[in-house]
Amino acid sequence: MQRREILGAFGTVGTGTIVASRLADGSNGDTDDDSSGRPAESRSAETQDGNAVPADREWTGETHEVGDPAEVPFPGRNTPHEVEVRNGSDESRRVSVAVSADDGDRDRSFEATADLDPTETRRVVLHEPGTYVIDLGTDDDRVVERIGHSWFDCNESKTTAEVESSGVDVRSLSTSVACRTPRVKSSTVERTDAGCAGGESNDRPGFDGRTSISCAERAVVIEGTIIAPTPCHDVTLQDVTYDAGRDDLQVTVASREPSGDGGCIQCEAALEYVATVEFERGFPGSVDVEHADVNGTTLGASDGESP
Repeated sequence: MQRREILGAFGTVGTGTIVASRLADGSNGDTDDDSSGRPAESRSAETQDGNAVPADREWTGETHEVGDPAEVPFPGRNTPHEVEVRNGSDESRRVSVAVSADDGDRDRSFEATADLDPTETRRVVLHEPGTYVIDLGTDDDRVVERIGHSWFDCNESKTTAEVESSGVDVRSLSTSVACRTPRVKSSTVERTDAGCAGGESNDRPGFDGRTSISCAERAVVIEGTIIAPTPCHDVTLQDVTYDAGRDDLQVTVASREPSGDGGCIQCEAALEYVATVEFERGFPGSVDVEHADVNGTTLGASDGESP
């Protein structure tokens, strides 16, 4: 069974959750005290019934930590998500739990089995933001819950699995506090390589907008290739805008005329670049990248990739 509820308040769900360390001064990464008033992000959870989940590892200890809190940027905005499993029946129950990151990262996974006495509780704390699949099973029931990246924000959140004699009842809950909006601090772009572009135009990377988007410490890093009139042209950031309503970073990369007067080989060129957009308060939920030529004509674009 599936439920999505808003908690009025509940205690801290864990300690210490896209991708860097806590600030050296111990602050949470917020640089001022204003609130954006942004409504809580929409979240989804999926459940399904099936057979029990096998697991060979015995679950020892009340709480298991998944992920490294030191790898979490903006910890004040990216709090952990807790998974709580409780035996609500009046007899001992054997419970299997498998938590896996959607990207297959084995360092962000956990699988174990435990015999829970009545009212006994075990917890898994997910520190690093991402999408997780939580597979819970008993001898006669199974529920799969999917927790999306949007559950990791400034709010406290948890998934509770209550093991009853009739099956496993799962619900995911969170507080509903407006989180501070991310803000662009700085942006730079560097041309890393240039050469004549070969092949048909529709095979060239600058025309289909192929880019690589990742996070490094407090910055979104975009690597790509753009088409220019000559290899002497440079690369510039024509537009860098964060849309708070969509939680989306919009970047337009363009070529520009070379600054020198020297001669240059005359061929249509492919310019490789690395653009870095540094953020305060948090990372954007998605990134849109457009490529434009010297006339401002869009050559290609990415499609809202998550960093």
